Amino acid sequence: MQDPSVIQSIFNKIVAEYSAQPICFMELGYVSSPICNEYLRTLGLRTYPNGGQDKKSWIALEEEAEKRGW
Repeated sequence: MQDPSVIQSIFNKIVAEYSAQPICFMELGYVSSPICNEYLRTLGLRTYPNGGQDKKSWIALEEEAEKRGW
């Protein structure tokens, strides 16, 4: 199980730096496996055409993180 502080740090970084570009979790130093990076990249939290829109999964992630005080 991942340390909650690491998960919180990852979430904060994503929220702070989320843009219309896909995130490379390996470049951010959060994962070392290309397979894990690809899995996270393909979760589909946002769309990218025309600047991107929140998907239901992104909204759910924000809500669940807020419940946990993140």
